[in-house]
Amino acid sequence: MSTFPARQAWSAEEEAVLADSRPLSNHASNTEDATVGVTSAGTIPYFTGRTAVDFLGKSDVRVARLLPDVSGRVSWNGMSSVPGHNKYDLNYSLKTLRPTYAQVVSWCSQDFREWSAQHYAEVSYKGVPLRLLRNSKSVRWNLISNPQGTMRPPL
Repeated sequence: MSTFPARQAWSAEEEAVLADSRPLSNHASNTEDATVGVTSAGTIPYFTGRTAVDFLGKSDVRVARLLPDVSGRVSWNGMSSVPGHNKYDLNYSLKTLRPTYAQVVSWCSQDFREWSAQHYAEVSYKGVPLRLLRNSKSVRWNLISNPQGTMRPPL
């Protein structure tokens, strides 16, 4: 089981990513073959110990070989395009690979919220909202609150 490192204070962004990891990392809510679809390709897979589907291609050869999005849609801190965040294909990562857990269902110009509503359940596990693949045998549904629910986890 993964443990979270002791630290005086986490930034709000770090705390949000760790919050996504916590209910998955104790493995009570999911089985060993569960996968995690993430933009936080280091933190969540590390703490959960689950196989990752890397939405931004840092560890997915197919996505990593895509041309970067230099349209300005992936930009912040004065950069017109952000390396490590500007290659993505949610059609492939979500619809083809179908990870058990999806951290996001939209990224820049790709919005799969409507598709996701049909294929992922927005649920709660120990008070933390999660987006889990409907009818997945990798989820211990008996431990999940509101399995067909309408909770709104972060996109």
